Amino acid sequence: MGKKHELFYYNEESVNQADDGLRELMKTALKCEHEKGIDSLSPHSFWCDEEGKLYIRWRSSEQNEVLGTDDTRNMLVKRYWFNEADELCSEAIPRNLSKDEMLYGNGNEHAVLITGDTHGRFNRIEQFCRRFHTKKEDIMIILGDAGINYQGGSIDVLAKQYLESLPITLFCIHGNHERRPETIESYKQREWHGGIAYVEDRYPDIIFGKDGEVYDLNGHKTLVVGGAYSVDKWYRLAKGYHWFPDEQPSDIIKKRVMRKLEELDWDIDVVLTHTVPYKYMPTDLFIDTIDQSTVDKSTELWLGEIEEKLSYNRWYAGHYHCDRRTDKLQIMYKNVDVFCMDYDLGFSML
Repeated sequence: MGKKHELFYYNEESVNQADDGLRELMKTALKCEHEKGIDSLSPHSFWCDEEGKLYIRWRSSEQNEVLGTDDTRNMLVKRYWFNEADELCSEAIPRNLSKDEMLYGNGNEHAVLITGDTHGRFNRIEQFCRRFHTKKEDIMIILGDAGINYQGGSIDVLAKQYLESLPITLFCIHGNHERRPETIESYKQREWHGGIAYVEDRYPDIIFGKDGEVYDLNGHKTLVVGGAYSVDKWYRLAKGYHWFPDEQPSDIIKKRVMRKLEELDWDIDVVLTHTVPYKYMPTDLFIDTIDQSTVDKSTELWLGEIEEKLSYNRWYAGHYHCDRRTDKLQIMYKNVDVFCMDYDLGFSML
C-alpha cells in the first residue's frame, strides 16, 4: 500500500487494503474536509509516499473556483500527515501527476496500457501514442476484436504495416469477429513475457495471446482467455459477412485453461477475456430485436464458474462496447487505462 503513486479508487474495499495508520489518517482527513462545509467535494482516489504521507485526489461537482485550481477535470490533490503532536497537517499539491509518473510511476521500464475493441479503427491507438509519447517497448493490450485478422489479404497486410510503424507493442486477446491466429500459417508460437504467444516474423510487435497462457505484465500474473459468441451470427451469414465458426473457446481450449488454473492453485493476479462471466453480462445493453433464448451463452456460463472459484485481483473484458466497472471486473471500450492502476488518464475516443 505504501508504493508511491500507486493509486486506488476511493471505496470501502480499497480503504480496507490500507494499513491501520494510513486508514486512521484518511478518516481524519475526510472528517476535517467535510467539516469545512464544502459539500461538493468527494474523494476520488488516494495513494501514499515512502514517508507515509497520504495524498487524496478530490473531485468537485461544482466549478473549478471551488477548488482554487485550473484543473479542467475538477480535481485537486492534497497531502496529509500527522505532526509530532498527532495533529493533522495538510497542503495542496499544485499539479497533477506527470505523464511519466502515470505511465511509469512504480519504476517500470515500460508502460502497460489497456483498451477495448478497435474493430480495425486504430486512430485511438495512434492518438494515444502521440499524446503520451510512447515508445516501442510500451505495451497496449486490446481486449479482443482488434480487427487485425478480419478482412484477410491485402487489407490486413496494410493494417499490420501501419500498426507496426507506431511507437508501441500491441498485445491482443482473441475476439469473436476475427480469425484465430493459430489458423493462419504465418503465425508462429514464441515465448513472450513468460508465456507462449502468436507472432508473425514480419510484424514482431503485434502479439496475440494464447488462451490458457499466463504472462508477466509488470509483475502481474495475467491469464488470457479469448473468444465469444456473435449475437449477429445469422445476420452476418445472411449478408455474406465474415463469421468464424471457432469464435468461442473449444473444449480443447477450455481443458487447457482449467489445467493452467489447477497448476496455479486457482490464484492469479489478473484475467483478460473478451466476454465476461455470466453474472456480469450488461443486460441493459442487450439488443431488443434479438431473442436472447437464441443466444449461446455457454462461454459466459463457463467463465462464471471460473470466476466463482478463482482468487484474483482484477478482471478486464471487452466485447460489449461500453466502459464500466463492477466489483473487480472492468469492461472496456473507448477508454485507455494504465494496466492494473487506477489512474484517470482522461483519454477516451472512438
